[in-house]
Amino acid sequence: LPDLGDAQEVIAINVNRRWSEVISGQSTLLDISGGHWKLSKQRAEKCPYAIIHANGIVRGVFKIKEWRGPDSDGRCLFEPEHGAPLLGSQFSQKNASSLFGPAGSGSQNPIRYVRTPR
Repeated sequence: LPDLGDAQEVIAINVNRRWSEVISGQSTLLDISGGHWKLSKQRAEKCPYAIIHANGIVRGVFKIKEWRGPDSDGRCLFEPEHGAPLLGSQFSQKNASSLFGPAGSGSQNPIRYVRTPR
């Protein structure tokens, strides 16, 4: 990923439950991934990118402009620098199940923090 700077982690968001909405054209990747997550805003703000994945495959990567919230339920949403994911084959359709765990690996939390390579 470009411009990682001193970032030690990126945030990975599993959208398995809503991926069919993107496939059917009902929603965009940003619609289903941008918001209302229970997470540590302080930790998330240190992550320059959100990697969106479904079924172990990276579906897109957003450069995060800012995190908003939390709302009254303690949920936050991210605002990307651009409304579309980063362009390029290196940013989508990559099998990343080794980083995030296979689909159905048992984790109920769709948020994971992935250490950046050094």
